[in-house]
Amino acid sequence: MNNHSPYTGKYYPSTESTKRRYLEMNRRLDVLQYRRERLTHELHAINAALFSLNQQMLRDQEYKQLSLQ
Repeated sequence: MNNHSPYTGKYYPSTESTKRRYLEMNRRLDVLQYRRERLTHELHAINAALFSLNQQMLRDQEYKQLSLQ
């Protein structure tokens, strides 16, 4: 009989061989979820830096246009 934890999304099968297999799969799932969280955080930081740089470039362009007048 397979049991499913509703809180973690992990499966806990009954036989030893499948139990080891699912434990390894759950370990890999944890690693991938951690990596996804880190990459999501990094992507947010990159997007913020791109937005800031774009704003700075627009301000610089406006300043150049004002100084040419």
